[in-house]
Amino acid sequence: MNAVERAVAAVSSLFRAHGGGVALSAERSGEIELRFTGMCAGCPSRPVCLATTVRPALLAVPGVRSVTAAGTRIDPSAAARLVAFTGSGFGTRSAEWNAQADDDPVRAARSTEPHPSPGSCR
Repeated sequence: MNAVERAVAAVSSLFRAHGGGVALSAERSGEIELRFTGMCAGCPSRPVCLATTVRPALLAVPGVRSVTAAGTRIDPSAAARLVAFTGSGFGTRSAEWNAQADDDPVRAARSTEPHPSPGSCR
């Protein structure tokens, strides 16, 4: 199992709790194509999950340049706003967090900054 396959398996395990997952469809020169499976296949939140969980975890794998998922579209500016809002983007993690996340691509994609509380958005 290579690093991309391990990252896909780690991300997919997050979605198993509600009967879903992600599967690797193709891997070409750093371009990853996925498909959502199970309950995730028809979920309207696929773009959010792709932007805030799946894509950041896979982009943390050396050599991965892009991540797409079949049947999922999200405007790049909307994806950037989601990542900024949830704190799941790169550049927000501490050095300590990065050191602890070396072998865990899902954890590597998470931020140490707290998520905004629901009442803080005005």
